[in-house]
Amino acid sequence: MSTTITRSLDLRGLPDGAHLAIAAVAMLALRPGELLEVLTRDPQAPRDFPVWCRTAGHRLVSHQVHGDVHYFVIERSEHP
Repeated sequence: MSTTITRSLDLRGLPDGAHLAIAAVAMLALRPGELLEVLTRDPQAPRDFPVWCRTAGHRLVSHQVHGDVHYFVIERSEHP
């Protein structure tokens, strides 16, 4: 699998909770197998993103934390 990020979203300045909706819309523009990177400071993100990925069928490739910033890389699934 390629590790090239197709699209990156810096959502650090948004209110908590908005990150997931914006990432879901951005994911619709990607083709299956492409990668979305999301940066957020939302403290609920480590709980929210894995659940959303499982529900939507996407694959959570990685999650890292640097200070108070969460970095997620998500692979777009075959199914919308």
